[in-house]
Amino acid sequence: MKKAKGSGLKYVPINDFSLLPRPLVEQIKPKLPDVDRFYNVLRAFSSGKSFWITNFLGVFADHEHVIKGFMWLTLNPITMELHANMLSVDPTYQSKGILAEAKNIAQKLMKEVHAEKLTISTRAPKVFERNGWTRAAITLMEVGE
Repeated sequence: MKKAKGSGLKYVPINDFSLLPRPLVEQIKPKLPDVDRFYNVLRAFSSGKSFWITNFLGVFADHEHVIKGFMWLTLNPITMELHANMLSVDPTYQSKGILAEAKNIAQKLMKEVHAEKLTISTRAPKVFERNGWTRAAITLMEVGE
């Protein structure tokens, strides 16, 4: 296990979505429409070896090995961009440097997989900007109802 600075949490790579504590998944915003589906679909997808070639999952654990957060990243092999799909941390550890720690972990992974860019989708861009992130040139769009 690797000791993280700031929050005191250790980052541990894992390959089993079922290990993620439900409250950490439920607190993600926007709320997932069906948390059970999240677990079921990702368990099914992640059962194959090829899933783990482009997906990276890790947890943030305290000194008692209790999971207090997680980060799931995906590498797009065409654009060679590493994207943070989800980052969720127990509220007790938020604002204690966890974003900087997550960014450092992701940047180390970028070097390992030869990614050219690191991106994240967020509903709280100002929080990320305060932590050294910049807004991307591409804007996420969606079809209205």
